Amino acid sequence: MASLTHPNDFVQTNSPFKPTSTSGEKNSASIIGTQITDNKFFKPDDSLATPSELETYLATLTSKIAQSNISHRAVEKQPVPQNPQITTSSAHHRGAGIPNGLVKIKQLLEKQGLDRELIKKLLTSSGESLNFVILEDEVRLRKYLRHQLEVYIPPCKNKLLNMSGKQVICLIGTSGSGKTSTCAKLIAIYKKEQSRTTAWISTDTVRTGAITQAKAFTETLAVPFHLAYTPDDLRQALQHEKDTEIIIIDTPARNPYIPNEVIELGEYLTLIPERKTYVTFPATTKESDLHETIAAFHPYKINGLILTKLDETRHYGNIINQLWRNRVELSAYTDGTGVLNNIHPISPNHLSGLIFGEEF
Repeated sequence: MASLTHPNDFVQTNSPFKPTSTSGEKNSASIIGTQITDNKFFKPDDSLATPSELETYLATLTSKIAQSNISHRAVEKQPVPQNPQITTSSAHHRGAGIPNGLVKIKQLLEKQGLDRELIKKLLTSSGESLNFVILEDEVRLRKYLRHQLEVYIPPCKNKLLNMSGKQVICLIGTSGSGKTSTCAKLIAIYKKEQSRTTAWISTDTVRTGAITQAKAFTETLAVPFHLAYTPDDLRQALQHEKDTEIIIIDTPARNPYIPNEVIELGEYLTLIPERKTYVTFPATTKESDLHETIAAFHPYKINGLILTKLDETRHYGNIINQLWRNRVELSAYTDGTGVLNNIHPISPNHLSGLIFGEEF
């Protein structure tokens, strides 16, 4: 099985959050500048395979495929072309000599925005493992590469939608990432479908309409609601709900490019060492911004990501790229504005299927 680790792993140098070295979780004042020992951050796109390097590699692969085709023809006693070697320059002209199925798959992966280095790994796997006949068959090649792509997507170990015992679940994220609506969806899952006792605590007391929106959700779902203006308010709310099975904590939006905002978030999160922390982000988030968001929030021990608004895009490369580079799992996705039945678990198989055109 291929390694899940990228060979050039390091923190993006233009990030305001530059981990160095620590173990365990620090207090919020010292979060910035600490190292993440259980995760990897990788080089940005421009340091990976360039388009020309990918084309050169594909030409080399084509040459190997041509040799494989010679062997295939020889077995079948078919005439062998006089010059099976394909040069780099000739391979650049509309994929000359490259199996048709491989050409189409490469174009699909590029259109999806999959990282060039990851595309190269998939081409390597197919070129070294498959015979010429399968490389010409787009349907069979899609099936093979879909399973190969799964290898690079971290599996979901934290069952967000089916947790047992007492749990305190904190949702963090940027403005407009869908934290509050996702809180409502989680409450609905645990209360309505699993008959668990639930409560909602909101520390989002600044955003216009945040309190009104949260109150509307909790009244509809008939669950206790607490506002925490300060860390001490949060401590009291948690004590009040000490016998509740599932506590969902909604947090204010934080800008990952403003360190002080992330530090302020830590003043609340560090009060709950037993918490499960999830970052919400829209499926349409730019890859560079998603990378910075994960880097900024990772010191708070992220248990997983929640992908929101999946129905608003048909391009998923940015998501897979960041899961692969940062070795963080995708725990769930949402696909609508309704509270009930609009949050779902997601697996590497499901996500790789989306890349190859399956419906979510």
